[in-house]
Amino acid sequence: MPKNTIQNSISISIDASYIRELIGARINHPLVNMILENRQPLFFEELVFIPLLKVVDDIMTSSVPKPLQDFYYKLKTLELICQLLISLVSRDEKKVYGLNITDIKMIYQIKEHLLNNLEQAPSIAELSKMYGMSETKLKRLFNQVFGKSIFQYFQNFRMQEAARLLKEELLSVSEVGYRLGFSNLGHFTKAFEKVIGIKPKRYSKQAHNL
Repeated sequence: MPKNTIQNSISISIDASYIRELIGARINHPLVNMILENRQPLFFEELVFIPLLKVVDDIMTSSVPKPLQDFYYKLKTLELICQLLISLVSRDEKKVYGLNITDIKMIYQIKEHLLNNLEQAPSIAELSKMYGMSETKLKRLFNQVFGKSIFQYFQNFRMQEAARLLKEELLSVSEVGYRLGFSNLGHFTKAFEKVIGIKPKRYSKQAHNL
């Protein structure tokens, strides 16, 4: 994180048995059931998406009369947890595994390596050798924590960075494509549109007209 950056955070601690009581029935989803059964330590990361961001913004910015604050924040906390569970249900894991602190640190080191090398698509074999983890375990744990394959996660962040370069640094489409390691701009355009939803030239034009 850049120096002197202002950061707000919300930390929520809640007993799994309380969530089970609120839901009232077993959910037919292995990942959510594993969380609610609370038999082993699990770890997941979700990128902030619009519904989740709205709830967080409500919690951080709403002005609520003091007599109703406890009630309000309880409802918003439950809404936040519900949105997170909705996101987790959309994942396709058939089975989830407990993680120890060593595994978690290793997965985050791999994540940082990916994000610091956006010009080069990752090789599972190279990552496996570099971090001393089998390819099978590497792919399984990364997908479990982040909800995406290594390449999907890398490509999503890569295109988000491409959008930032187009919008904030005013680079041309070709400059962005080459900076991020694309030798074929047609491939860059296709990848950008798949993640961002529109072609990079159109995105750049819209961003500059704001």
